[in-house]
Amino acid sequence: MSENQGLKNEIARLNSLIANSELEYARLKAEVKRLTKAGDAVIHEWSNGDEKDAKNFLKALAIWLASKGGKQS
Repeated sequence: MSENQGLKNEIARLNSLIANSELEYARLKAEVKRLTKAGDAVIHEWSNGDEKDAKNFLKALAIWLASKGGKQS
């Protein structure tokens, strides 16, 4: 009986870990979506601005596009 209860306790613990992992995954996924949307909005606004900052804009655009592709620059 005690071995059976121990297994039930372990299953409950693992199910709790799974539920917490799923919540954390959903939170992180939403954060990535929010940050991506914000970054896209910044780049969009900057691209509609004055051309005197074209070099800075192109550098920021390249960094942003690389980061969206999962690369670090």
